[in-house]
Amino acid sequence: MSLVNLDYKFKNLKGEIVKEKVALVDENENQIVSEFGVPQFELKDDFTLRKIIEDTLFNPAMIQDQRTGQLRQITEQKKKACYKLLNKILGHKKGPIDLESEEITLLKDLIRKKFNSPWTSGQACDVLDPAEAAENKEKDPERKPS
Repeated sequence: MSLVNLDYKFKNLKGEIVKEKVALVDENENQIVSEFGVPQFELKDDFTLRKIIEDTLFNPAMIQDQRTGQLRQITEQKKKACYKLLNKILGHKKGPIDLESEEITLLKDLIRKKFNSPWTSGQACDVLDPAEAAENKEKDPERKPS
């Protein structure tokens, strides 16, 4: 088991806390777009590890089949694991949470697949697995801390 800080706040390249970007919607829950067709967003609360984990577990990224190239859903076994872990995290309101190594491995895998940004997925994985982050830092001492 490892203690994971779900309240970790993501930082941008300047070290400033990132705000969650939320789609602006109309009364019918349709996303508002500008006159040029650009989706509109507003900045809300701090973007935390809890938010990225909940988003990832609630709607995991599709996986590309290596043989056919087609996108497919995650396996039923992984869906069950996501559901169980999502309930555990939703039920945990404050402070660090104890996660099993299998849960951390699942989260790191799904977050890396869902979030294209190495900066975002890297920070998430560093917080989820500090031992791996420290090992990576030893291999690359020029690496900026999260």
